[in-house]
Amino acid sequence: MSELRQLYELQELDLQIDELMETLAELESQLADDSVVVEAKRRLAVVESHAEQLASQRRSIDRAIEDLQTRLGRTQERMYSGAIKSVKEMEAAEEERANMERNIAENEDSLLEVMVKADEVDDTLAKGREVVKRLEDQRSVAVTALTAKAEETRASLDDLTPRRDSTWDSISAPVLHRYESLRSSRGGAAIVKVERGMCSGCRMTLSTSEQQRIRSATEPMLCSSCHRILYLP
Repeated sequence: MSELRQLYELQELDLQIDELMETLAELESQLADDSVVVEAKRRLAVVESHAEQLASQRRSIDRAIEDLQTRLGRTQERMYSGAIKSVKEMEAAEEERANMERNIAENEDSLLEVMVKADEVDDTLAKGREVVKRLEDQRSVAVTALTAKAEETRASLDDLTPRRDSTWDSISAPVLHRYESLRSSRGGAAIVKVERGMCSGCRMTLSTSEQQRIRSATEPMLCSSCHRILYLP
């Protein structure tokens, strides 16, 4: 097998490996990216925090109402037990009772508002949990598929790499040096076939004498247009 043919086969292997490496990198990126689930959980946490705040407000209002009702009961007991002897004391107790009843009513209004908001938040919370559960399930299925694909890609790389290394070892160092340099500067295509009298890299037509020189050359010849190594099968 000619060295140029070996070089062309090396490039075919390198291109396949490059593609597999790119595929693997993309798969690993997708496996690492659970941003959709994370964002859904973040939004759910905001709603949960709001629900906890409303629950705390409700407990606080409940305690305030309970305290006011206890105090109101004591005031009414004083008013009706005969413990109050003067008109002035009775008027003060009456005013105190009225204030507490007003405060109780205001707190009950506030409690109703909090309960309405809590019901709305609970509904949003339930929907948010459903969304997170659905996204987690979808993510789990996707991770399984992505992991299988990544393992398949790694297996293909494990198969190609020894073949690539073996082909590399059969080519002379100067040719490999030129090949690596051209692959770097020519987008991975260092050696191209001559097809129908044209360089398949840049589509420049080669003369018959140029094709003959390519056949008989002992050193790799470069296309005068794109400067890739020319390979005539």
